[in-house]
Amino acid sequence: KMGSISRKSVKKPFDMLAYLPKEDYANDSLVDKDSLAHSDHLILKLQSEDMAKLLRMKFAECVSHVAYDASVGKFLDTYLCYAKENIEKATLENNDEVLEMEMLLARQVFRLLYRLTCSKDLENHQKLMGQLVFDNWIFDTPKMLDICRLYYHNNPQHTCSIIQSIFQMQPQYWDDLSSNVSVIETSLREVTSTYANQGQLVNKTPQDIIATKRFVMEMVLSLLCFVKTFPEVAYICLLQSLIQPIVELVDVSLPILDNFIENNQQQKQLLTSPNSNPDSTKMKKAGVELVYEILHNSMKSENKGPVSTKFRDALYNSLSCILNSDARKPPKGDRKLVSVVKPGEFLHLLHVLHSLTEILDRADSSKILIAEQVEFLKKSLGVYVARENESRSSQDKNECTSKLMQIFGFSKDFAELCGETYNYNHERVVNAVLEHKLPAKLSSIHDPRTYRHGAIYSRKDRNKPKKRNTSNSNENRSLGGVENDEDRAFIKTKILQYCNEYEDDYDDAMDAFESFDVGDSHGLGNNLTSNSHAKLENNNKVNKDKKKRDGKLSRDAKEFRPGKPQQKQKESKEQKTAAKHHQPNNTGNNNNTKFEGNNTGRGGRSRGRGGRG
Repeated sequence: KMGSISRKSVKKPFDMLAYLPKEDYANDSLVDKDSLAHSDHLILKLQSEDMAKLLRMKFAECVSHVAYDASVGKFLDTYLCYAKENIEKATLENNDEVLEMEMLLARQVFRLLYRLTCSKDLENHQKLMGQLVFDNWIFDTPKMLDICRLYYHNNPQHTCSIIQSIFQMQPQYWDDLSSNVSVIETSLREVTSTYANQGQLVNKTPQDIIATKRFVMEMVLSLLCFVKTFPEVAYICLLQSLIQPIVELVDVSLPILDNFIENNQQQKQLLTSPNSNPDSTKMKKAGVELVYEILHNSMKSENKGPVSTKFRDALYNSLSCILNSDARKPPKGDRKLVSVVKPGEFLHLLHVLHSLTEILDRADSSKILIAEQVEFLKKSLGVYVARENESRSSQDKNECTSKLMQIFGFSKDFAELCGETYNYNHERVVNAVLEHKLPAKLSSIHDPRTYRHGAIYSRKDRNKPKKRNTSNSNENRSLGGVENDEDRAFIKTKILQYCNEYEDDYDDAMDAFESFDVGDSHGLGNNLTSNSHAKLENNNKVNKDKKKRDGKLSRDAKEFRPGKPQQKQKESKEQKTAAKHHQPNNTGNNNNTKFEGNNTGRGGRSRGRGGRG
């Protein structure tokens, strides 16, 4: 069967149409979109019909056309190169007919590739088929990258079988792979060196920058799919020092390119198409995933045999490049570059998506790295983790504080106190507040909206007994327990003002009893003559109070304040006894005069007078 594979077997060439990329006419008003879609559908239909005829041929004839029919070889080359981009465009345009033909053609090409590498007809003829494939350039490293990029996500198992069969049929592809990975590494280093600072972008246009980003993104994504499909590739990627330019690309070059595009005035015209500017976040994550897959899979391959010095040095240099983010910091004098470049972003993404500690532990346990190298790398990782935790705690604190202030209207100090109690987890704080489960030190605060550290007493503090000044106890009690000096002075001022403005002309007939106190009832008749002196003395006291408008009572005025509660109770008892045994004098007045209450009137006046109830 294999002997019949020759140029003579190609009796009639297919003359297949090449698979070309679709032009982006989305914003061109002069192009008829319907006619364009119709022509695309017609071309895809013709190509699909030729592929169907090729698949129906016998194995030897089919291989002969693939190897010796130039039109078939050109179609396969162009299809693997542009199929991914065309399928994405058809998906965005929502053209169901074109998209359906694209998917049909993709399945037909995949069947052809699988038949060329994994067919049962290849039993006992793999070496012969491998030499035929290698000599006629049916496969090479760029094509294998395109195959993985196109088919890995939808059919990873059979895609892996195709790639493995190619390397089994022809071991010379390992050398081809090593040389191509070296070319990729050189291309990435040229990009990172070209766009290492903003001064080298002077002669560049935004179109050039976007084209560079597309080139880098397709290269990184294709390598990622290739390593996942065929993990043995990771060993070669590590030896070729592919990790270092990827780290520099994520930390330095991509931020500079994005900043240039954002600041350019032509950006609005360039970004009219959704796919014009590749997503940098997606590219960075793909670069981090690629580096992790290289590290992870290369150590698996090295565990199968003795560790070479070249591999150990390559692994140590790669890990040192990742952890030494300070080496990628721009000069302090270049302020614009300092504000753009993010030298620790790659390490941050790798630490978030995967565990770098696990890689170091595996390298230590497998003796891939020596103990001194592992100790130095773990020390560098510990410094980064400590710095990251400090930065993260500061960010969590600010985020938690702002959310609590926005949701509940808490003061900043109270929000920080709540966040500190719950490790700055705003969800736990919100649940505790809504469920009334705050700890006592928080729930005892009187007003969380105005709380300031050290400015307001908590309820617990206000319940503690306070030292009272015994000399001012009567004064404090007379003012209703007010302990604020300013409030007390204000209330005193109002009381004195009211007392001094009081007019008692209508009850001057009772002035004879003005200085009467409880307990003096037995000497009432003898003391009436001395009431005039008491009235004069009281008027002198009022005049003194008028001169002291600042709210402080004189000592004379304090004598008219009520005494201690024990004295009040005692005087009340004496009052009841005096009222019970009081005998009126013979003045012609038969009415019994009773005096009730203590001497608690304003300004020292008695409430027991006949004129005031």
